[in-house]
Amino acid sequence: MTNYAAHHPGCNGWSVAFDAKGDTLVQAHGNEDIYLASFGVEKQREYRKATIWGGAFRRPHRYGDLVKTDKLPVFERGNAFGEEFEAEKR
Repeated sequence: MTNYAAHHPGCNGWSVAFDAKGDTLVQAHGNEDIYLASFGVEKQREYRKATIWGGAFRRPHRYGDLVKTDKLPVFERGNAFGEEFEAEKR
């Protein structure tokens, strides 16, 4: 979960990363910085196979919407140079 490094009014702060079992891998403690966390994919898969929740909340059929580059007409606008904005070229 990404958030402010420290607590801000109305926000929790302290970015954090957890492993499959919920153990904390890394947590920001009020310092603005770049934090890295290494996730064991195989451990994640093993955990999902062995637990009651498993992949119950996964919705792979919806993932395509996350990477679409087409847009609704209401969101069509130019770039800073007055040219058509092309998301594929970002």
